[in-house]
Amino acid sequence: MKVEEFIEDWKAFRGKTYEFLETVPIDKMSWRSHKDLGTFGMQIRHIGVLQRAYINGIKSGEIDFHDGVYGIMNVDVETVLDWLLQHEAYHQGIFTCYGRLAGLGKFRLM
Repeated sequence: MKVEEFIEDWKAFRGKTYEFLETVPIDKMSWRSHKDLGTFGMQIRHIGVLQRAYINGIKSGEIDFHDGVYGIMNVDVETVLDWLLQHEAYHQGIFTCYGRLAGLGKFRLM
């Protein structure tokens, strides 16, 4: 993905994420749909942590997710930008499910 394409797509994707998060009441941030799944707040934190990893990957050409599974991967900018959008879309799906299960209404982020 070229940087110019990413910028337009990112504005739309992240804009939808912000739009959804603005509807989540503060008392729902600790809500979870199942005891084995993260809360709204944990999902939001995770997006930020991974975004930092992606930005560092763009700067250095390497991504380290610090999870012990993937290790350090050599990446190019286009790949990182693709992954960043895919990751955002993935979490929009999670937010859609969480929002509906939490009784916050019908959401369709994508």
